[in-house]
Parts: sequence; C-alpha cells; structure tokens
Amino acid sequence: MHVRNELENTWRNSKAYTKTIIHSNSSILIDISETLGFKCFNADYYFIDAVFFKPEDLVPEYPEAYYLTDLRIAFEHENDFAHTYVLKSLSC
Repeated sequence: MHVRNELENTWRNSKAYTKTIIHSNSSILIDISETLGFKCFNADYYFIDAVFFKPEDLVPEYPEAYYLTDLRIAFEHENDFAHTYVLKSLSC
C-alpha cells in the first residue's frame, strides 16, 4: 500500500514520479528486478533509463564501473507518452 500511496502522491509531478519509478534507492524497478532475480542499474545506462542484469554480465576488468556484456531487460520511461506519439505521428 505504501508504493500505491507514493505513486498517487507523485502522479502529477513528473520528476518525483520518475524518481519513485526509477531513480530512488528504493525504486519500484529495484523491487521488480530483485523479484525477477536480476540486479538493476537505474542511473541511465548510456541513453536507457535503467537496465536489469545478472552479476556475471559485468565486465570483470572494470569492477568499479558498470560495463555489461548482456542487458537482460532495458527499461525506458516517458512521462508524457501520448504527447510523444502525437509528435512522432505528425512528423511522418
């Protein structure tokens, strides 16, 4: 119920909502990744909002960085997807 309340409270504030979904240390994505048996990198992996990976996907030569050999799940979040689709359809 706590997550539901947080989502309802941040629904109209895109920065707060995105933080709840992706970027906080207790984000919904972290909970989902753990439930699915993955790790989550939620600080923009190149231009992807978040990625799920397995520990064996990390490149061992760079232990202090996040270089991955496999992306198990890529997550991209848009706050205003309806507007994005309208703009894309108008540009065709």
